[in-house]
Amino acid sequence: MIRLRRNFDQGSGGNCPCKLARWGATALASAGALALLALTASRPAAAQDAEKPTLSGTWSASAMTETWSTSEWGDACGPKPSSGGGAPAGTVTVTDQGSELSFSGAGRSFSTAGCWEPTPGLKRTSHSGGKRGWTSTCASAPGDPRRATVTTRLSATDDAIVFSETGVFEFAILGSTCKASVSRARTYKLKERAGAAPTPPASTSTPSAAPPPAPTAEPASEPGACDPGAAPARLEVRPARKLLRPGDTFELDVRVLDQRTCKLSAKPDIALKEGSPLAPFVELKDRSVSVRADAPEGSGEIVVTMGGKSVSVAIEVTPAEKYAELLAARGLDARGEDPTARVTDIETGLGSPQAIGQDNARQRRITFLAIVGGVAAVLAIAALALARRGRRAQAERKTEAPAPPSNVAFFDPREARALECPRCGLVLALGSAFCPKDGAALAPSKREPPQPSSPPPPGQPAPPKKKRREPDKICPTCGETFASDAGFCGKDGTQLVPIN
Repeated sequence: MIRLRRNFDQGSGGNCPCKLARWGATALASAGALALLALTASRPAAAQDAEKPTLSGTWSASAMTETWSTSEWGDACGPKPSSGGGAPAGTVTVTDQGSELSFSGAGRSFSTAGCWEPTPGLKRTSHSGGKRGWTSTCASAPGDPRRATVTTRLSATDDAIVFSETGVFEFAILGSTCKASVSRARTYKLKERAGAAPTPPASTSTPSAAPPPAPTAEPASEPGACDPGAAPARLEVRPARKLLRPGDTFELDVRVLDQRTCKLSAKPDIALKEGSPLAPFVELKDRSVSVRADAPEGSGEIVVTMGGKSVSVAIEVTPAEKYAELLAARGLDARGEDPTARVTDIETGLGSPQAIGQDNARQRRITFLAIVGGVAAVLAIAALALARRGRRAQAERKTEAPAPPSNVAFFDPREARALECPRCGLVLALGSAFCPKDGAALAPSKREPPQPSSPPPPGQPAPPKKKRREPDKICPTCGETFASDAGFCGKDGTQLVPIN
């Protein structure tokens, strides 16, 4: 418990301002008459409350049972909280302070006006109380990442007080979610009432009927905070154990709560666990459990299920002559009950927000992984196709001619008399666009074009014509053939390739 608080540590009601209105004489008289009528009607109730004996005095407190459970507990959360760390048994002094009680002894001081849970940062968010029943709800401040909700309840008769408390704690550390719940219970028995003689020891005779159940306070929450349509988040069932005699009947205290600890009207399923020898002798009707008068001695379990989560209540049937003896041996209260609540968090089913959030998060992760996998597959296929295309292109480039140069110049040949290569200076007649030597784009030239050879003077023989060589190069773009000393096509500048 101390370790949990170290990890986790890292009541206020609203005042409603009222406005006074001015009333006329007639309205004032009517209000006075109504007030007088209300006062007259309330006198019997007030007189009845005054007849109840005070709860101030010396009480004997049982050891507090403390049970922890963890629904989520990552490695970074530290050691799990352990059960059994409640307050010790002992003598307690109870002081009646109007509508509240204060306790001193057997652990520490405590008041019905607040919660027992000592975790720092908790503040009372709601409270209801009276002469015989009190309920307080405490929670962490809004926005605090250390979320906690604790509900403390006490119910009293003239000589017995029953204490029970449930709490849910949740925080996150280093990416781990830490979620735990606790249930505490203890009973107080009157030893000596203030201003009265000591209470005589209880009779050991067999009671003729089970004592009537003590009143319990309903869970309260901040006014206006409850939503009847909220999703169930918590299931509480009392008592945790019940000792019965043949012919006895008792009511299960089943509470379905939302995240704000507001009680909901949802009805869970209640059934006797299969295979119990008491099954033919136990009748369940809504939340009422009845044992037939001819029921044999034995034990069984009542299973309460809500939203896929279940809690069990242990029942034991014993003959009337053994009832008083087993009552003390089992450590049960005067009603034959262990008032500890059986608690479970409803995390799935019933459309709870947490379940929806988990389902959505899981669906988003699956969708994300599917998208990443699809993209990876497409990229792999594309890379394979590009690699094959690259190998094919490399093989084709061995036989194909290179692409024409990108610096092709276009001009109007009518504006020039000759063309000149800007690289080598070769002057060519109009009709070509690229230099046959280096493939450079020709530009208009101011130089004279090469003159065709003049015919020989009269009477002289013409020079022998040079033998025309067969073309042995070709332009792969336009198909024009050239001599072997040409390197580029004069029309489009494409590099020539040999004719095979």
